[in-house]
Amino acid sequence: MNRIDLKGQHAVVTGGAQGLGLAMAKRFVASDATVTLWDMDEERLEAARAQLGPAATTVWVDVSDWEAVDDARARTEEIGGPIAILVNSAGIAGPAGPLDTYDIAMWKKIIDINVNGTVYVNRTVVPGMNSRHLG
Repeated sequence: MNRIDLKGQHAVVTGGAQGLGLAMAKRFVASDATVTLWDMDEERLEAARAQLGPAATTVWVDVSDWEAVDDARARTEEIGGPIAILVNSAGIAGPAGPLDTYDIAMWKKIIDINVNGTVYVNRTVVPGMNSRHLG
């Protein structure tokens, strides 16, 4: 495995409790970064934190809620310090089905998490990275 020196860097990984998000968090920890996982699944968040050890912290957050995301950023910086790395891995696929019968509420949920959530997370994290010349 290639190793990157990330000592002293703090990463946030949305959707970090499982899948690609957790895999990326593992690589950050293996490269000596600290990581804060953001996710909505409290049980999986705790299991992921246990796997990652003391370099990991967790914050429960619904990325489709702007105020919750902004609060998560503030809590994250209190817990782990300034955010230097951001991975937007939160997302849902929803059920496959024909467009003419697709459930509108599900479509709105997909857009809220996958699109709006990405914008909200970047909107709250990137200004701090820019102020530290990281963005």
